[in-house]
Amino acid sequence: MEVCNAIIELLADYIKIPLTRDEWEKVANDFGAKWQFWNCLGAIDGKHVRIIKPANSGSRYYNYEGTHSIVLMAIVDANYNFIMVDVGTNGRVSDGRVLYNGDFWEMFQNNWLNIPDASKLPNTDEKKFPYVFIGNDAFALSEQLLKPFSQEDFISDKPNF
Repeated sequence: MEVCNAIIELLADYIKIPLTRDEWEKVANDFGAKWQFWNCLGAIDGKHVRIIKPANSGSRYYNYEGTHSIVLMAIVDANYNFIMVDVGTNGRVSDGRVLYNGDFWEMFQNNWLNIPDASKLPNTDEKKFPYVFIGNDAFALSEQLLKPFSQEDFISDKPNF
């Protein structure tokens, strides 16, 4: 039990979900200053961590890569610092489902994270834009989560978009 408490304290010191509007605005300002992507609250991705198949687990941990794994889901800020980590979901579950079924997304959907209201982007004076997370094709496109165009829809004669 002491080891578990020590790990929880260590994580609290190094992985901190922003919980105030000011903390989220700092994350977004860092993305804008460093990557010219304003109103971005974090980059989300999942990673399959290979494991030895647990006894009597059937195909529960078997993933699309043909191995057994657990999923490490994370959100990082503009400086690659972890601001949220969720690890342990069986590898059969997709990245999107890990995110959408997790505590973080529940907090986000219930407005418990104090995400700032939409705001104007630098050098604009009319429309306000929402704060967003960015991810890859594993996640569903939404007003709160942006992802690149699907490779299937990509037009090769237009490399820039």
